Amino acid sequence: LLAMGLASFVTAVVWFEFPFLRRNHPFKHRVRVLKHNWALAMGFGVAFQVGITLPVFNLLFLTPAAAIAASELYFRMEQRVG
Repeated sequence: LLAMGLASFVTAVVWFEFPFLRRNHPFKHRVRVLKHNWALAMGFGVAFQVGITLPVFNLLFLTPAAAIAASELYFRMEQRVG
């Protein structure tokens, strides 16, 4: 259970890195946004970890779906934090 939580957190940090970097946000801002929206970030990470276990879905759909979901969640997080 601890390993799943850690893997989910790392997955969220990695996938949310792209939208933050495109807008040149400093690391402090990234940490603040992810801390403020930790439930959304962890939910994304858990969903991604579950998706990895599905062989066909993982191969064909997971990467594009994760990129789109991370971008969408990024915009929601930015609106919540301000």
